Amino acid sequence: MPSQFTPQLIRDMRTALDDVMRRVPAEYTTAAVKVYLAECILRAAAQGHTHYNELVMAAADQIQTAISLFM
Repeated sequence: MPSQFTPQLIRDMRTALDDVMRRVPAEYTTAAVKVYLAECILRAAAQGHTHYNELVMAAADQIQTAISLFM
């Protein structure tokens, strides 16, 4: 796990989260869902998945789980 994320990786993680949140149906776009998906992205980055597409997929694959947990 990297001890520090680069500024570029942080930008990529933010952009990935924004892009994934656009895939969440409007009625489910809550703060809890966003936090859960952000944690998915952070966990992926910590495991070395630092390419934008990997970050997006790490969260996008968990949209249904997030919705079921918080709705």
